[in-house]
Amino acid sequence: MTRGVMTSTTPRLSLDGMLDFIPRSRRPLAPVFEAVSNSLEAIAERQQKISEPGRIVLRLYYTGLLDEERSLERIEIEDNGVGFDQDNYERFGTFLDRSKGYNNRGSGRVQLLHFAERIEVTSTFDEAGKTLTRHFFCDPKTYITEPSVGPASASAPISTTIAMSGFLLGKEAKVFFDDLSLVELRNAIKSHFLLRLYLAKVANKQLATLFRFELYKKGKLADSIVLGPDDVPTPETGDIKVHYVKLKDPKADTIEWITQPRRAEQLHWAHFKLGADEIAENGVVLCSKETEVDRLRVEGLKKREDVDGHRFLTAVHGPVLDKPGNVSHAVDRFTFPSRADTERAAREDLFFEPEREFLFFEDIEQAVEDALPGIYADLFARKEELSRDVETIARAHGIPLEVARSTKISFSDTEEQITEKIFKRQAESLALQSLKIKKLFDELETLNPTDANYQAELEQRTSELLGLIPEQNKQELSRYIIRREMVAKVLGMIVNERIAAPSPTSRKDAKARKPRLDREGLIHDLLIKRKTGTAAGPNDLWVLNEEFVHFEGFSDVPIDQIRDAKGNKVLRPISKEVLNAYRIKPGRRPDIFLFADEGQCILIELKAPEVDLSDYLSQLERYCNLIANFSVAPITRFYCYLIGETFSPIDIAGNYRKNVHGDWVRRTDYKIMRYEDGRQDEEIGEAHMEIIKLSLIHTRALRRNKSFADRLGISDAALEPKPEG
Repeated sequence: MTRGVMTSTTPRLSLDGMLDFIPRSRRPLAPVFEAVSNSLEAIAERQQKISEPGRIVLRLYYTGLLDEERSLERIEIEDNGVGFDQDNYERFGTFLDRSKGYNNRGSGRVQLLHFAERIEVTSTFDEAGKTLTRHFFCDPKTYITEPSVGPASASAPISTTIAMSGFLLGKEAKVFFDDLSLVELRNAIKSHFLLRLYLAKVANKQLATLFRFELYKKGKLADSIVLGPDDVPTPETGDIKVHYVKLKDPKADTIEWITQPRRAEQLHWAHFKLGADEIAENGVVLCSKETEVDRLRVEGLKKREDVDGHRFLTAVHGPVLDKPGNVSHAVDRFTFPSRADTERAAREDLFFEPEREFLFFEDIEQAVEDALPGIYADLFARKEELSRDVETIARAHGIPLEVARSTKISFSDTEEQITEKIFKRQAESLALQSLKIKKLFDELETLNPTDANYQAELEQRTSELLGLIPEQNKQELSRYIIRREMVAKVLGMIVNERIAAPSPTSRKDAKARKPRLDREGLIHDLLIKRKTGTAAGPNDLWVLNEEFVHFEGFSDVPIDQIRDAKGNKVLRPISKEVLNAYRIKPGRRPDIFLFADEGQCILIELKAPEVDLSDYLSQLERYCNLIANFSVAPITRFYCYLIGETFSPIDIAGNYRKNVHGDWVRRTDYKIMRYEDGRQDEEIGEAHMEIIKLSLIHTRALRRNKSFADRLGISDAALEPKPEG
């Protein structure tokens, strides 16, 4: 073995492997963007030595006559940049070379090889006091072939032309390029490089690059347009700060991230307003090397929507977005770590660094989104104004506001167009609701109490039925009555045990079941959802009394948490001494509490049909005593209703009598006295109390609803679900 001799081996690179490693970009114009980006960098490099305005010419060559379907034959991109001198030529021949600067990734030329089978490069440049011309070909099989370099002719200008042909296009990409117009190409270049063009214009307008776009048919110039510095508008600008985060406690079961106030990245935004004919779509673009990589949308603004003939592009840029490691090799997405992947690594990776600080792409996106309301303040103000106009039109035509708010309206819509869209949305909504109601109604009798998921499914049906009973206007009163009929019938099914909660089969089942997941809970949710207020959405308290739907109130909420319309608590604070001395429980929860007129309230207690109401006669009295004694604003008149199905008249006959409706009414109002020692003979309020059977409520609801249906000419058959087929 020979020792002491140093040897080295140059690593080899497989071209096929490189093409597999760096995939084709998702954007059809990515190769064109890459070539233009190289031209801009070459121009900037030359302008470091000589002050000459930049110039880029893009030529599209098509086969076919003017009136025929055309097919893209060749693309040429010419610039007056520094050219392929020896240094740049060697760099071009080395993939993943980053020595050039400009944060180059050295991989963009792969997109050219994905795009075309034949790439011809002709470059005239200055080197060592001589003007030379270099010529070579590229292809995805052998890369550089037939290279030559020699003296240029005396009249040859400094320029580089890249000509691409033999395109490797899929069906969609071929259609795209065959139909591509010069205006579309100019707008795409302008949109993609807008930030770079603006910054170059600000740096030195006299040296800014002029683009010329030319279209050839059968070798003859058919059309041309330009894009110059004067076509680049001046944007509004600002800054965005994004902080790094790290794990709060790596050993904790729940992952929590904490912001690092001393470490953040500064991003900058430039907000452009352009004519609708200058840019294809609105958007927020995240840029690397001052060109678009990723795109966000502006909530409420459609991509192709214009506002007074304008569209908007907001470019976000900054040093951290320019770093090669933060951008994919295809330059079509950012590669910042994701929060989900990092959290998975924190749980599973033994080598995870708990003290490492992260900048998540989700946090960058969120910071940008948080800045948009300020950037688009005028647009958002107009959107709010448009929303008010939509609601005004909806009210004028008797259309529910929830329907109007769900209608997609454009900034450019006229009042006539808005009205048409709202009516169309109303029709769609009603049709969908009708189908859902029929389906849910048909499913009620298919529920099997022995199924393991019966209770959850029943609760879901109840919630869905409630959600499908929105407030209707006069024009939709007929449908409103039909829906009310269905609610009344569901109540009857619960009372008659056609819908009933099964009894627990074991102590374990009873313990596991959620509190009050029984027929009382079903009835409660049918009338008004528990643990909510009337402001939370529609309710069906009309089943008890038509006026109740107009009152504000709460369902299954502790009395000490109930607030009036102004946000003030009903009960004043109670000292611990008083609480302990008189065994007061301010957390008692009436099933339903409603504000009536000033100084009055309504209390409703619901019990399952099998529960004996006689055992709960004092429950409403306790609520009245608590509220009357400790209410902030005096409440002295109470209307109390104990509602269920089962009781014996012998248990209540002494204090209650039956009225003409079949309800039992307390013979004299309950007197409410002060609680303090020495003042317990002082009357401070009174309560009217009734005991009402659920079966009577059900019967009266059907009868009352039928009277409305008769007046509207709705037959009994219309109130029944129609069989399919």
